[in-house]
Amino acid sequence: MLALAPLPALCLASCGKDVTVERVPVPARFLTCTAEPAPPAEDTDKAVAGFIVDLIESGADCRSKVAAIKQWNEGK
Repeated sequence: MLALAPLPALCLASCGKDVTVERVPVPARFLTCTAEPAPPAEDTDKAVAGFIVDLIESGADCRSKVAAIKQWNEGK
């Protein structure tokens, strides 16, 4: 009985149709990240704080796009 186990798999393989795999491009919105901000011209607390916030936001934008590409690639 155990020797007959592969038989259905062999029969099914011969009945299948040819499968064509097409590459689906990643959407363009996931391929560019927000540019890293330039360092502030002033060295005030307000200017440096704004720079830090902008820097964090640009990094978060890029990380979220990389995560989206990963999900896209995994078919989720």
